[in-house]
Amino acid sequence: MGKFKGKTKRKKKVAQLDWFYDENELKEGILTVRILSAVNIPRYNGNKDDLISYCVLKIVQKRLITENKPGKNPRWDQELSLEMNPHELVYCELDIKVYHSVVGSDDFKLVGGNTIPLSETRDGISNFTKDCVYHLNYGNEAESDTHVHLQLRYNRYSILPEEDYIPLLDTLYSDDFCIIKILCKLNGNAEYKKILGECLYKAYEHRQETVQLIENLAKFEIENISESDKFDTFRQDSVVSKVIELLLEEYGSDYLYFTLSDWMKNVQDDDKIYNIFNTESSSYNTGIESLKYHIEELLVSIFDSIDYCPLIIRNVFERISELTLERFPEEEDLPLILVSSFLFLRFINPAIMCPTNTLVNTALSPETSQTFLYVVKCTQHLASLNEYYRGKEAYMAPLMEYVTEYRDKMIEFIKNISESSNNPTKFTPVLIENKFPGSYVARLYRQVSLSYDIIHDNLIQLEKTGLSNQLEFALKDLRELEQVSIVMSDVKKKNRKKYKKNKCVFLQCRSFIYMTNFLKS
Repeated sequence: MGKFKGKTKRKKKVAQLDWFYDENELKEGILTVRILSAVNIPRYNGNKDDLISYCVLKIVQKRLITENKPGKNPRWDQELSLEMNPHELVYCELDIKVYHSVVGSDDFKLVGGNTIPLSETRDGISNFTKDCVYHLNYGNEAESDTHVHLQLRYNRYSILPEEDYIPLLDTLYSDDFCIIKILCKLNGNAEYKKILGECLYKAYEHRQETVQLIENLAKFEIENISESDKFDTFRQDSVVSKVIELLLEEYGSDYLYFTLSDWMKNVQDDDKIYNIFNTESSSYNTGIESLKYHIEELLVSIFDSIDYCPLIIRNVFERISELTLERFPEEEDLPLILVSSFLFLRFINPAIMCPTNTLVNTALSPETSQTFLYVVKCTQHLASLNEYYRGKEAYMAPLMEYVTEYRDKMIEFIKNISESSNNPTKFTPVLIENKFPGSYVARLYRQVSLSYDIIHDNLIQLEKTGLSNQLEFALKDLRELEQVSIVMSDVKKKNRKKYKKNKCVFLQCRSFIYMTNFLKS
């Protein structure tokens, strides 16, 4: 039977709220709407012939069109599912429309519809199941007692005990990180990589294997970077960059306090505005000299901070330097540039521009913020190891020429901070909590499962296009995933009762087995 495709008259809907839903974000639960039946569907134009009808459900951009069912009280019993986070239910609306016609006709007309805010149906942020009855409020054909019967169900994904995730983490960590590499390749979206990096970091930090994780991810990126793009290594929003940023954030707070706090307070006490935009101004030279003083004080503090940099951070910098030099032995400055980009561009400079309460006690004045901006521009230029300033801001030229005098000291500093074996650190921060990061590992678990669906769809497309070389290459790479399927299959057998209760995870395990069979075939 045909479906109605024309425009229908209906009340104007208030603002469309699709903006809140990010399909690339990993979700904490799944919303299922089951359309059960309708009651008192009116006759089609008063026609006494056999009546048929169907229902359309829409949530965000996902839509379900039911089958045509006969009778005045049709029963469809079909469902629409969408992964969602609990807070997204506050804004989510369910749109219902019912159309009818007669047997043998493709001319369907709108009976009526309704728009239901799910915030009115949910029960807090926990799991819920509700049976609901809604009248069809708009439409030319609807009668006063025409209504639909729905069942709404929201299930948050369960977090299993730690031991149930050990086989997955062991498998991800083995086989030269093949599976993690594939996860890193799957999507170029920055939000995806941020979530994946966070999940990997939390999982392997708990196992005290963060440095090994970063080393393998860095090796993978360095090996796959082209000669022409070698100076852009780690500068994109890669997964390894996200993991290193999290490491710096978690272990480097004490180091930042030791290095920056006194200097930042001195700048705050100065609290002067240095107007250097106009090079012809009488105050220009005074402003330049004052800024040189603040820059020198900061650099001295940074150069003296090596012994206070946490050992784990220095280990990571050391491995990045060694891996880069192995890949590009002729580029002696490249390891230094990559390390300094993490240390300054992603760590020290952001801490100066957006300081926490531990670094400054009061809000920054416009004068102080402006001074910080000038200083950060200079330290970033110096950290890039550029010998000359080629920027368009002519008023910054004297400052850039001044910091270039510290280039040799900066090179020496980066080399020393990238050598963990020498000059042991004076303190190593201890994390207060090292609890099992269940929610992060569960997200990682679901992401691995989701990757199978993505890979499967891509392989199907390759088969349809007949690109045999690409298909052969993809299959060769993906056959190494078979170990995951075997491991998860064993887990399912050992915990059959538990996984029957946790249907979502059970289905994930089944998808692993399905993917293995696909690769074998």
